[in-house]
Amino acid sequence: MKLRLLAVLASAAVIDAIAGNALAAGCKLESVELPVYMEGLQPQLKAAINGSEVWFLLDSGAMYSVIAPSAAETLKLPIRGAPQGLEFYAVDGRTEIHVTKVERFKLGNTALENIDFIVAGEPVGESVIGLLGQNFLGASDIEYDLANGSMRFDYPNDDCKKARLAYWATSEQVFELKLDLQRTQFLTRIGGVAQINGEKMRVVFDTGAELSILTMDAAKRIGLTPDGHDVVPGPPTRGIKGEVAKAWAGRVRSFSIGGEEISNTRLRFGEIQLADADMLIGADFFLAHRMYVARSQGKIYFTYNGGPVFDLWSSDATTTQPSATAGEEPATQEHRAQLASADAYARRGAAYLARNDFQHAAADFTRATELEPGAYKYFQQRGLAKIALGQVPAAVDDFNEAVRLNPDAIDARMLRARLGLAKNDLSAVEEDLGAVSKIAPDDGNVRLEVARMYLALREPAPAVPQLNRWIASHGQSPDLHEVLNERCWARALIGTELEMALADCDAALKLKPGSAEYLDSRGLVHLRLGNLDKALADYTAALAIAPKSEWSLYGRGLAWLRKGDAKAGNADIDAAKAISAAIEDEAKGYGLAP
Repeated sequence: MKLRLLAVLASAAVIDAIAGNALAAGCKLESVELPVYMEGLQPQLKAAINGSEVWFLLDSGAMYSVIAPSAAETLKLPIRGAPQGLEFYAVDGRTEIHVTKVERFKLGNTALENIDFIVAGEPVGESVIGLLGQNFLGASDIEYDLANGSMRFDYPNDDCKKARLAYWATSEQVFELKLDLQRTQFLTRIGGVAQINGEKMRVVFDTGAELSILTMDAAKRIGLTPDGHDVVPGPPTRGIKGEVAKAWAGRVRSFSIGGEEISNTRLRFGEIQLADADMLIGADFFLAHRMYVARSQGKIYFTYNGGPVFDLWSSDATTTQPSATAGEEPATQEHRAQLASADAYARRGAAYLARNDFQHAAADFTRATELEPGAYKYFQQRGLAKIALGQVPAAVDDFNEAVRLNPDAIDARMLRARLGLAKNDLSAVEEDLGAVSKIAPDDGNVRLEVARMYLALREPAPAVPQLNRWIASHGQSPDLHEVLNERCWARALIGTELEMALADCDAALKLKPGSAEYLDSRGLVHLRLGNLDKALADYTAALAIAPKSEWSLYGRGLAWLRKGDAKAGNADIDAAKAISAAIEDEAKGYGLAP
């Protein structure tokens, strides 16, 4: 499915050749702009399916657009088998796919009919139902300006064939890269060649990857291994199937692409699968650059925005920055520009937030609140920036205002609850959790977070119904074993529904055999049921894996005491109290006393 979005748009901006820009005389670009909203390092687009507002992840690395099965069910979309030969690969491998047809799909001001989507994988965020991939993004030249919260479909005229299409560049250095279109039977992905420590690497430009990452084989070619010198654990990566892959990060002398060189940077590498590529260039790189993918010329043009490129996850980013305009960093110059709307300031502020530039983020969100003081989300976003700046009381004020403007602001309530938990303001936390419990969607991960916060408050009873609703809508989640264990543990702490608790623990251990944590939970269930020999067996097996678990030691001590072995029981309980002086009082709070 190839789309020419401009053909169905009522009007489009025309970018002409003007003095000081990169366009040759006579070269004109017709441009369709879409706002992009950064949620962390996820670039998101607002759309509508059959009249319902939805959000998609902007994913230049996906060959085809995808809707998660749970979202397709909620939207009542018809699902059918995929065409023969159509396969879908992600960083966590090949995944089973189906297909659906959307009768009415709206993106920006563009309305389309009878659009096919792949149905596969897990939701990629709390509100994101799927991915917009290359069957949309490959319809024209395309421009990624994530640092300013926008993307554009660009249509150059015939006079642009030899023009340098980085039209925005006046004094910035423009880098050029030969475009490598990685073709499949159906579609293409955008790629190119980079050099790392002088070694050629095939890269894929993937806005759907939050952080750039090398495959293990590619990393090994440049001397990076998990046990190597100055290699540290990095943030794990998760593919569309929801499976988590380990990742590490190590320093490289140089990363060079399109004439731009970044020295002494730290790159992630991990257990990912890529077809015919060595590296994903992720949203971190896109935020640090403005990029024009010129399919019309077979090139990629990009300029540098300033700031770190690859170390956004790290608190000690020491990347040597690429070439930039003399004097101020481009990001500072850009920040001085006056924007047209509160939404534009908020989108740019979210991009600053994603890049850990919290001062500029807070300033942009402040401007957004001034232009549109009734919009709760701008206060919520500014609160996030203020937390990062260490201004916690001011952040709480922002969350309070967000909730005042919108009592159903789930994110603001959860952020306020986390801060309340840290301050031990338990009544305020319970108020927010109770409100969120009434309004959160059943299929949202927020219910899981609510349950975990109740457990942190040592209130397992209200946690169980939240876990029930999450599990009911996430039966195929790769995290299911973890949540089953949490429900088993909550029920064991309460001391009710113990047979159901046992079933949960058994199911969790079937999915993840040998987990010390899950054996510990089942040990408590058996202890509550009076199955003392089984409790001893589970606790002993758990302690063989995690010998410093105070709960396993205390639980086994109780089991020994109830079997009449005071010496063994007291020894285990004393060992538990030596690890955690609070364990006895905590256990007694759940009715677990010697």
